Amino acid sequence: MEMYSLWKDAIHIGMEDGRKKGKEEGIKTGRREGQQMLILHLLQNVLGQLTPEIKKRIQQCDEHMLQVIGMHIHQIHNEQDVFKLLITCYKNNKERV
Repeated sequence: MEMYSLWKDAIHIGMEDGRKKGKEEGIKTGRREGQQMLILHLLQNVLGQLTPEIKKRIQQCDEHMLQVIGMHIHQIHNEQDVFKLLITCYKNNKERV
């Protein structure tokens, strides 16, 4: 009976841990998707209609890259500026790792 109780407790703890991690991952994903939508809207305001390539690149960005684009949105005047910023940010990310 005691062994059954230990297994039951272990399963319960594992399930709770899994729920917690899943919730945290969901929040993180939701935050990133919100940032992506905001950056896409800002870029549309600056550049007009966005190409599928720009949309794809923004959707591939992590939170840090999205923050960098947001902080430099005033320096973006065309799609090439977006690509240059993404390349610079990618290189800086690789150097930090």
